[in-house]
Amino acid sequence: MVRRPTPNPVSPPAAVFFENLTHLALCFQIIATALYYNGWMHPLSHKMLLAQFLAVAAWFFYLIYSVLHRKFVVAVSPYYWPALVLCVWAGLRAFTAPNADAPRNYWIFINIVAAFPLWITAFRHPRFRRWFAGALLFAGACMAAGCLRQMAVDDPKFEWPFFRAITLSKGSYERQELGSFMGHNNDSSEFLGITMLYAGFWAYRFRRSLVSLVFVFYILLSLVLIYLAGSRGVALMVLICGLFLAYAVLSRRGGWAAGIQALRLKLSPRWILSGVAGLAGLLLALVVILPGDAYKKMDQNVIRRFFTSPETLLSGTYPRVWWLSVLMAGDHPLVGVGFSSWPYKYPFYQKKWFTENPQTSLGLPEMGRHSLQAHNDYLQMWAELGMVGLVCMLWLFYVHARLIRRVVKLQPVSPLGLTAAAATLGLLTRAVFGFPFHMAAASSLFLANLALLSAVVGRKDWVWEPAWLAQSAPRAQAGLAAGIVAGLLVLCFPIYRMILADYAARSHGIWAYEAMRAQQAGKQEAARRYLDYGYRDFEYAVQVLPHQGKYLYELGSETVMYATASRNQEMLRKGIAYLEKSLESYSFYSTFAYLGRAYRMLWEETKNPEYWQKAVDHFQETVGIMPTFEEGYVQLALLYGKNDQLQKSLDLLSETELRYPGFIERGMLEAAHAAEASQDIPTATILYNLAASITPNNKKLFQDTILFFLKIGRMDMAVLTLNRLAPHQEPGVVVDALTSLLVLQLEQNQAPLAAVMMRDLRKIPELQSVQPLWYYSGAVSWIAGQPWESAVCWATARDRGVLLTQLDPPLTIFLEKLVNPLIPR
Repeated sequence: MVRRPTPNPVSPPAAVFFENLTHLALCFQIIATALYYNGWMHPLSHKMLLAQFLAVAAWFFYLIYSVLHRKFVVAVSPYYWPALVLCVWAGLRAFTAPNADAPRNYWIFINIVAAFPLWITAFRHPRFRRWFAGALLFAGACMAAGCLRQMAVDDPKFEWPFFRAITLSKGSYERQELGSFMGHNNDSSEFLGITMLYAGFWAYRFRRSLVSLVFVFYILLSLVLIYLAGSRGVALMVLICGLFLAYAVLSRRGGWAAGIQALRLKLSPRWILSGVAGLAGLLLALVVILPGDAYKKMDQNVIRRFFTSPETLLSGTYPRVWWLSVLMAGDHPLVGVGFSSWPYKYPFYQKKWFTENPQTSLGLPEMGRHSLQAHNDYLQMWAELGMVGLVCMLWLFYVHARLIRRVVKLQPVSPLGLTAAAATLGLLTRAVFGFPFHMAAASSLFLANLALLSAVVGRKDWVWEPAWLAQSAPRAQAGLAAGIVAGLLVLCFPIYRMILADYAARSHGIWAYEAMRAQQAGKQEAARRYLDYGYRDFEYAVQVLPHQGKYLYELGSETVMYATASRNQEMLRKGIAYLEKSLESYSFYSTFAYLGRAYRMLWEETKNPEYWQKAVDHFQETVGIMPTFEEGYVQLALLYGKNDQLQKSLDLLSETELRYPGFIERGMLEAAHAAEASQDIPTATILYNLAASITPNNKKLFQDTILFFLKIGRMDMAVLTLNRLAPHQEPGVVVDALTSLLVLQLEQNQAPLAAVMMRDLRKIPELQSVQPLWYYSGAVSWIAGQPWESAVCWATARDRGVLLTQLDPPLTIFLEKLVNPLIPR
C-alpha cells in the first residue's frame, strides 16, 4: 500500500469514457434494482441477477479504464478485513450447506459485495457523488409517483406488451394498496425513507434558493407515504435517522441548548412561510389526486399499528420466526446451518416447535404464508453462519461505529457524509425488524452508503503501477482490453443463462395470462396452446437452474395438476420427480401436499400399499410444518377411510375439530363439495359420512348430505342419514328435510319405504313431540295401505294439537300436492 505521490496525470479520452461507464453502471444498479419489477413472479431473484450483472460489468469497465490509465487504483477501507473474513466464511458454509442452491446464491451475493471497493473509489470524485445523490432522488421520485398512482387508480398496472417486466402492483392487502410501489409496501417505504435523507441534502445545498421547496415537498410526501404504508420497522428507521442527524448537528453547536437557541434564531419568516407553503402544496396535491374512498382505507397506518394489542403481536410472524431462529442458532452454535439455508431449515423447526408445543402462545402460521426470511437479518446471519459469522458482524459494527464518530467530528462538516451515516444507521435499524440485506435494492443502497461514508473519512489508496503496463504500446493495451472484454463475456455467461432462464420462468406467468384471456373469449384451442408454451418455457428454466427449488416446485405442482386431471400415471411420476428434486433446496409445506396428492392418486390407480404409505407420510409432513393447513387433515382422514381404518380417521377428525372449531364445515364439507363437483362419487360419499359422524348437529352438513344422496339416486342412504342425524337437529330442520324426502319418495311410488322411514323416526324420543311427524305418518301410512297405523298416527297428531283446518304452510303444501289427490272422497 502506498500513498499517491503526485497528482494523477491527465487521462486519455478513452480512459475517461470507461471511467464514466463504470460510474454509470454503479448508479444504474441503484436505479434499476429499485424500479425494476416483474408483476408475474417474485421480484427478488430478478433484481439480484440485475444487481449482479451490473456489479460485474462495472468491474470490467474499471479494469479497461485501469489499462488505459496505465495503473490500478483502489481506495482503502477499514471495512475490508472483517468483510473479507465474513465473505470467505460464508463461501465455506455455502459449499457445505444442506441447501443445494446455496453455491449459486453465494455466487450472486459475492458478485454484488465485490463492487464495494469500486464504490469507495468512485466516491473520491465529487462529480460521482452528485450523480449518486441525483440518481437516488430520481428513483425515489418515481417510486413516490407510483405510490400516488396506486392510491388514485383502481388498477395501476401498466400494460406494455413490448416490455412486461416493469409494472405497478395493486398490492395483495390493504396496506400495500396505500403505499406500495414495485411489489411490497415495506420495501418501497424503506427506499423512500433513505432517499428522503438525500432530498434533505439537496434542500440544504439549495437552501438559499426556492428550489429547496421541491425537496422539502418530497420529504413531506415521503413521510405521508411511509405513514400510510404502515411499516413499524421503517417508521423506527426514520426516527433513528432523524435522531442521529439532530445529534450530529447539535453536538457541533455546543450542545442541545445552544443548538435549539441557534435554530430559533434562524427561523426567519421566509423559512416559516416556505414550510407552510410546502405542507399546503402537499395536502392540496393529495386532495386532488386521491379519490374520496381512498381515505377510508387508512386505518392500517403506522400509529394504529404501534398500538396493536400484545395478543395480536404474539400471533404475528415476528415472534415465531425470531424464536425459531434462536433455536436454530442454538442447535448449530459454532458453524450455523449453512449460508442461505435458513429458509431451507426453518420449516422443520416450525414443525418440531408446533408438534412439541401445540398450545404455544406464539401464533399459528397463516395458511399459505411461507417464511423465507427471519425478519431480522442479524438473527438469520447468526443462525446461518454461527459464532464465526456473529463475530464478523460485531467486528463490522465496531468499525462502522468508529467511522460514524469520525464523520460527526469531521472538520469541515460533510453533509453527504452525515447523510450516508444516517442512511447506514437507518438500514441497520430496519434489519432488526425486516430483511433489507436480502433485497437487491436495499443491499446495493447500503453498500453505496457504506462506501460513501468510508470515502469521506479515509483518504488512502492502494496503487498498483507495474512497469510493463506503464511502458506498454497502444496495441498491447488494446489487446489487454480485448482480453478483459473476452473475460467479461466468459464470466458473465452464467449470469446471461440465469437471466434467460429466469425470463423463461417468468414467461410461464405471461402465457398463463394469455391462456386465461383466450379461454374467456371462447378460444379453447388457443388457451391449451398457450399453456403448453408456458409449460415448455418452465421446463427450460429448470434445465438451466437444476437446483432452483422454487421453480422446480412450481413446475412439479403444475405437472401433478395436469396428471391428476388426465389420470396420467407417467406424467404423475414426472411431477413427483420434480417435486422431490425441489426438496433439496426448497422445503415448502405445499411441496409435501402435492406429493401426497400425487401418491394418493397412484395408490388409487395401482392399489400399491407403498404409495398409500408415502401419501400418508407426505400429508403428515404437510400438517406438521403448517398446522393450519386443513386440507392436509382432510386428505389424511380420506386415506384412512379408504384404507378401512375408519376409527383412525374419525379420531383424527375429532382432534382436529376440537383444535380448530369449525374445521369440519370449512374443510370436510368443502372437500366433499369439490369431490361431488368433479364427479368423484365414492370420495364424496366417504367425506360426507365422515363429516356427519363428527358434527351431526351441523345444519348445513345435514341438509347437504341428504341432498347429495338424493342427487345420486341413493334414497336408501338419504333415509339412513335422516334417521341417523335427526336426533341432533332442530325439529324445524328435520321437518324441512322430511318434507322434501317424502315428496320425492311418493313421486317415485315408494310409499312402503316412506312408511318404514316414518316408523323409525317416530321411535326417536327427541322427535316424538313434533306435531308434523305424526301428521305426515298418518298420511303416508294411509297411502301405503296401512289404515290401522294411519288411524293411530292421526289420533296422536290430534292429541299433539294438529288442527286439520289450520295447518302450517309446509304441511298444507305437502297435503295439497300429494295426499289430498290420493285420499278417497
